[in-house]
Amino acid sequence: RILASGLSPIGEDCRKKLDALDPADPGYIEKANLYRACAVVCDAVVGWAHRYAREAERQAATESDPGRKKELLRIAANCRRVPGQPVRDFWEALQSVYFIQIAIQLESNGLSISVGRPDQFLYPFYQKDLAGGEWSPGRLFELIEAFYLKLNETDKIYSNEATRFLQGPGHGQTFSLGGLTRKGRDATNPLSHIFLEADRDIRLVQPDIAVRVHQTTPESFLRLAAENIRLGLTKPKFMNDEVVIQSMLDIGIALEDARDWGSLGCSEPVVCGKTDSWGNAGQLNLAKCLELALNDGVCMLTGSRMGPATGDPKRFAAFDDLIRAFRDQVEYFVRHLVLYDNIIDRFHADLMPAPLLSVAVRGCIESGVEFNRGGAVYNTTAPVGVGPITTGDALAAVKKLVFDDGAVSLDTLHEALLSDFEGREDLRMMLINRAPKFGNDEDAVDSLCNEVADIFCGALRNYRNPRNGPFIGSLYYLTANIPFGHRTAATPDGRRAGQPLNDGGVSPVHGRDRQGATAVAKSVGKLDQQRIPHGTILNQRFHPSLLEGEDKIRLFTQYIRTFIRLGGWHTQMNVVTSDLLRQAQNSPDQYRDLVIRVAGYSAYFTQLEKEVQDDIIERTEHHAL
Repeated sequence: RILASGLSPIGEDCRKKLDALDPADPGYIEKANLYRACAVVCDAVVGWAHRYAREAERQAATESDPGRKKELLRIAANCRRVPGQPVRDFWEALQSVYFIQIAIQLESNGLSISVGRPDQFLYPFYQKDLAGGEWSPGRLFELIEAFYLKLNETDKIYSNEATRFLQGPGHGQTFSLGGLTRKGRDATNPLSHIFLEADRDIRLVQPDIAVRVHQTTPESFLRLAAENIRLGLTKPKFMNDEVVIQSMLDIGIALEDARDWGSLGCSEPVVCGKTDSWGNAGQLNLAKCLELALNDGVCMLTGSRMGPATGDPKRFAAFDDLIRAFRDQVEYFVRHLVLYDNIIDRFHADLMPAPLLSVAVRGCIESGVEFNRGGAVYNTTAPVGVGPITTGDALAAVKKLVFDDGAVSLDTLHEALLSDFEGREDLRMMLINRAPKFGNDEDAVDSLCNEVADIFCGALRNYRNPRNGPFIGSLYYLTANIPFGHRTAATPDGRRAGQPLNDGGVSPVHGRDRQGATAVAKSVGKLDQQRIPHGTILNQRFHPSLLEGEDKIRLFTQYIRTFIRLGGWHTQMNVVTSDLLRQAQNSPDQYRDLVIRVAGYSAYFTQLEKEVQDDIIERTEHHAL
């Protein structure tokens, strides 16, 4: 909408809507405030752009190089026109998008302000410029790379505690490429390829790139993405069009809108330009919930009551008793998380209005309802479940070794967990080696990991937010598996107290996936990810030999298609050896440009805290698919 009409006409339309309001309408004050604020912010962004125009003109006046002078004058002309007026060519389009991208982040202290589907909304301008003959493909390519460089100038500052959960940091300025059109046809076009090629040249952490994959995704496009990964870029990430679209339909999103989704930040799908999606809306430690279920609601680390009394585990007669206690703990904390989120949601509406987002996102101006009050067409709140695979592995160990095999009593296990396995290394090894582990295509444990996810997401579905939208689940959590691990006692899968939980979201516990990458994909595919509408993340690490040569590139693209066909939501991979990562850890000055996948985002490896570096090094290094 902004590219087509410009902010100045939108601001004028808001003034007309303001004048047309009936002061006797009970909703007059809120609507009048919205239209007035939107008009003001449209004028403000245009005025801000004009300041850049004046600065470019100032520099041009003293520039002696004719080529640079011409460039500065063109920059000035662009900034005089956009984003105030309709875009006419590709350069103006990029400039307009960049202004809006930065302005929204300034307005909202933004995180994961994603660009959406630029290969779709920018392609008409690209085609027009090529057909006109004024611009060469090389010059347009240079503009794209300059745009990438500008996106990397943005940074976000966190508190020390927040940084432990969001290391990198993950800015989440994501491009979603390929996928389907609103009419259900393949959307891949030449610009989809060009954006991948530009990323290969620039080799920085932004923009993040999500490749939407469906059954008819062109092999040439997947191959190009695979070649980028082979070069060690760690980007892109691959996301499943069919599963994402179906999950959006399940929560009431219209079909054509569901097809027009883009990845917001890590793995969260939103309808581009129509959604107020509060993702990462608090995090719930699922492994801690199991700890409380095994100790009648009392924290094993502090002895303090945290959760409800769900029964003395020594009296659990059947495995279902433990599942019931775990469910009760999860539902208790989900209820409190919902209350917490809804309080914050109302404060956002009252104290942090977002008029520019109300301009950029459909539904707000049309309805006269501000963005943070529920004006967007679609409104969701999505808390995150942390450690579902650690929890599923732990449940599988209890089921097999306590209730099925009788190899250990629940009383003995309970005492070992309280003491962090002190003097019971034999029991810890039995829990690790004799119980099934997620990531090896074993139904017994995969089904329990699915049940953990289902309990969490099912509990959320009982609630709605103040914007009249649903609570929905997600299983991605950046680096929260490490600080949450610090706060979690020993678990029945053999994990020691304080150790990290499983990373990413649905990634296997490090070193437990021993049957190859395809077995991991099959385990992940057994999770009902349609019921997790805000996404999951699978982190994997491959030895570089897996992508050497044309035959292995072809095999890799087939692996991606298999992952999608099996029902996986999102996967990404680092193609790097453990030895290289350790070298970078020990000699950071020599590896400052090493970009690594952390969770749903990329970061410079040497800028991460050591405990996060160690966690990435500990990921299973697959030598075979």
